[in-house]
Amino acid sequence: MSLAQIYCSELSVLDIQNKHTILRFENRIKCLNTVFWQMHNAISNQQKSILVLERKDDLEYINYFLSKFNLKPLSIILDANTEFLSPITINKLNEKIEVELNDINDEKANITFEFLMSELQNYLSNLRTPKLGKLSILDIYERCKLNHIQNASLDIDLFNLIPFDKFKEKKALLLSASNLYKREFKFINGKHLFNTEILLTTSFDSLQILIDDLLEQATEITNELNILEEALDVETNIKIVDSSKSIQTLLHEIKNYKNGTNYSETELIKFDFLINKFCEELKIANNFAGEVNDKIKSAEEAFANFLHLINLKRSSNKKYILKRITKHNSLIDIVPVSKKLSSFSQKLEELNLFAEQESNIGNSPYTYKIFLDAVVEKLELAKYFLETSGEYITWLKFLNQIGRNDRTLINAFINLKGDWIALFESAYLSGFKNSEILKLKDAEVLINEFISCLKDYKQSIVQQIYDIYLPLQKDNLIELNDGNYPKISWQNFFEEYSNALLTRYPIMIMDAQSYEMYIDAITPSIDNTFMLNYIPKKIPNEEWSQNVMTGYSAKYNTNIISRAKQLEDCSIRNYKGIAYNINRSMTHMNSTEINMVSLYLGQSIKKLNPQFRIFQLKGKSIISLMKDDKNAELIQILNEFGAKEIFSNEEDYNLLPAVFADPKSKPLLIVEDGFISHDPEKFNLWQLQLMEQIRISGVQIVSVNNYKLLTNSTYTLSSIITNILSKNNLEEAAVNV
Repeated sequence: MSLAQIYCSELSVLDIQNKHTILRFENRIKCLNTVFWQMHNAISNQQKSILVLERKDDLEYINYFLSKFNLKPLSIILDANTEFLSPITINKLNEKIEVELNDINDEKANITFEFLMSELQNYLSNLRTPKLGKLSILDIYERCKLNHIQNASLDIDLFNLIPFDKFKEKKALLLSASNLYKREFKFINGKHLFNTEILLTTSFDSLQILIDDLLEQATEITNELNILEEALDVETNIKIVDSSKSIQTLLHEIKNYKNGTNYSETELIKFDFLINKFCEELKIANNFAGEVNDKIKSAEEAFANFLHLINLKRSSNKKYILKRITKHNSLIDIVPVSKKLSSFSQKLEELNLFAEQESNIGNSPYTYKIFLDAVVEKLELAKYFLETSGEYITWLKFLNQIGRNDRTLINAFINLKGDWIALFESAYLSGFKNSEILKLKDAEVLINEFISCLKDYKQSIVQQIYDIYLPLQKDNLIELNDGNYPKISWQNFFEEYSNALLTRYPIMIMDAQSYEMYIDAITPSIDNTFMLNYIPKKIPNEEWSQNVMTGYSAKYNTNIISRAKQLEDCSIRNYKGIAYNINRSMTHMNSTEINMVSLYLGQSIKKLNPQFRIFQLKGKSIISLMKDDKNAELIQILNEFGAKEIFSNEEDYNLLPAVFADPKSKPLLIVEDGFISHDPEKFNLWQLQLMEQIRISGVQIVSVNNYKLLTNSTYTLSSIITNILSKNNLEEAAVNV
């Protein structure tokens, strides 16, 4: 990239290089800048050039630029007011180029400069270009700020786990999971009776039917066992009745004496005999005391106690008997029940319903009953589980249908509180933002590096130019005989030495009179003729390709149109706007200068960024060149201080010049990353130079550093603006609500 392309970036490269174009300017400074950089571009391409101009102040400006960019030794200004060359002129023409240039690596400077320009363009592009769907990194930052999450609570790195092309798919999956999951599931998980595989592979209705069927079978077998026990009870009761029949007869005879009053001696002897016999049958001591009725009562109590002991013994004997009964040795036939129970147990084993199976049925009615009671209890609990936990089963089946990575994703959110989707988006966006931040650099650092490198780059360009022309210089362009100066007319000089002169001085500057006098001698040796506010009387078409016509005067702009009709393939380009060399604050300018600077700054800013916003706060103007997202936040902040917005970015109006020109407004300019425009295609050196001119003019600039916004949690737009307003004594304008 040439310096001409950098400094004239507001013009097209075609306009700088195309010699079939006439350039018309409204502003003198813009015109003179363009002329100089056209010549600079020519000499950089090893071309010899002549500049024809008429005004002395234009010559002074061009001469200043030649000195500033170290091209003075390669240029010569010719004055042909005298007919012959003076000794002083001859000595100057014979001077050898002597310049001191810094030792610089040209290739490195070029590469570094191009790289830094690319870095700045990439920075702007990386901030605003959509990276994640339609979201840029700044959009992601704003989204994360609105939906904040402590990402440390997540056990997985979502951004690295999920490619962006799967983002919507995983988000939909997580939404389905969040709609199915209930927090009570974590108390059910792992604590239910079922084998999980059965829950996953069998339909809900089929499970219910199966459990009901098994309960019915278990109940049926239990009833059959109960019938067998009842039969055993009957058999046992018969034996008990037989063994207690004689005792009951004795008790009946004893009770016949109840409530008697007068007993004969014979009756009393018989009564005592019955009591003794009764005690012998019960195998207890005769300790009955008292009257007849008292002894009868004691006998009744003894018999009741006897029956109680029999029942206890019967229960114990029943348990003992049930344990001892087998299919081969039995008081009752248990073979049919045993077969049914064995078949039932085998069916349970094949179904593998429960995580822990009941498999030991034993070989006696006693163990049968224990087995059936345990199975029935599990089946009843399973039935209750199915009636109350259908949603949990649906959740298990959902998890079973998805892959391992998806289960890992869902498990990461199960123990988190809050909306899963909001947490998912925030965590994913935060991961993306953090990864993209690694690709960014601080814009302030980049700009400082760029400006520093620009100095080296300029020097490297000068070095390259001198590397071309120093070997071509010739000593004694005009040969002196014994130190005597020959008498040479300008006409003869150009006829004999024009080619050698332009080799020695590839930039030649002259007025219109000199050009018209010596054009025939000079033209064959030159590559370019730059005409500034000068229109030759005649331009042959064959020489048109060597001429670049540029001007800014009203007379030139009027006459050139009619003259252009004489030329073939000619196009006229008009450049509006102004340029201004700002070298001091507007507080030290007169009113005319202030108006010119204000117009220049206002037009230049709107050209780069027409979407500006203007606010008024306590007599101070605040101009925002930030993007819409930050402007929305800025408006909210400024509203708290009572600021009002002036809608001034309509296409046909531009209030910026008036704001800059008002000495009372003391404008404050808010930009992002030191750039007026956020479009990477609009980045150029002129934009950075314009920012420097704005600073020199005395306008206060606040640059919001996006890199710090992304990386420093304490660096916020609110803190920046509040701090600036405080320093400008504007915080007291806050509205009390």
